[in-house]
Amino acid sequence: MRAETALRYHAALAAATILLVVGHLVSLASDKYAGVGWVGALLPGHSAYRTVPVALGVAAFWAYVLVVVTARLGSRLVGRRWLPVHRLVVPVFAAVFAHGVLAGTDSGRLRWLYAVSGATVLIAWVTRTFVGESLALGAEKRGSPTPVSLPRHARDEGAA
Repeated sequence: MRAETALRYHAALAAATILLVVGHLVSLASDKYAGVGWVGALLPGHSAYRTVPVALGVAAFWAYVLVVVTARLGSRLVGRRWLPVHRLVVPVFAAVFAHGVLAGTDSGRLRWLYAVSGATVLIAWVTRTFVGESLALGAEKRGSPTPVSLPRHARDEGAA
């Protein structure tokens, strides 16, 4: 797959994630039985329902918004400094994972889904972080281009 195509898929998945999370937030905030409310859905620690697990989800949402905004503005305002912010998605995923397990009313029935999705993300992260970087370093030592060659503007901005 070409790097440009991969980046487009990456951006589309990020946008879809935001839409799904906003739908989740709106449905829980507007459900009086849920005990979350609008304040609890937007401010960590203000939910009457499972305060700490819901706060993890709310904090993860705002951190994810920060990641998306800096990624969108990365080439214009943040430059090469956006990548460390972009890598916040790893602890954001961990917080979202804990939020789902601890706050979900159906977590017991979805253990297999949590196990499969958590393992998949962990394997992808380990592969990307350790195997991908070692392949890129090996290619640089040999003087060849990196295994996944990004468009020049993406390399200049530090995009991955």
